[in-house]
Amino acid sequence: MNFVSSWSGGKDSCYAVMKASQNGFIPKGLLNMMNENGKVSRSHGLPLSVLKQQAQKMQVAIESLFVQTLKVLKNIVFQDEKLR
Repeated sequence: MNFVSSWSGGKDSCYAVMKASQNGFIPKGLLNMMNENGKVSRSHGLPLSVLKQQAQKMQVAIESLFVQTLKVLKNIVFQDEKLR
């Protein structure tokens, strides 16, 4: 079975992908959250170039999303208030 994994570039996400692979799952993609300017990861501050190198070594595609934390949180709160 194929899977896509959240990817921080750190040891925990690497371990999760490794364990899933050992259990017969096939990694097909990695998903990473980048800061507002898209230059470093939100989790570890790794440059996008390092994350791409990690994915390349694993022979897996990587997709990065640029996230503005405060804007996202404000939208969630705003939407929640609209639903009440």
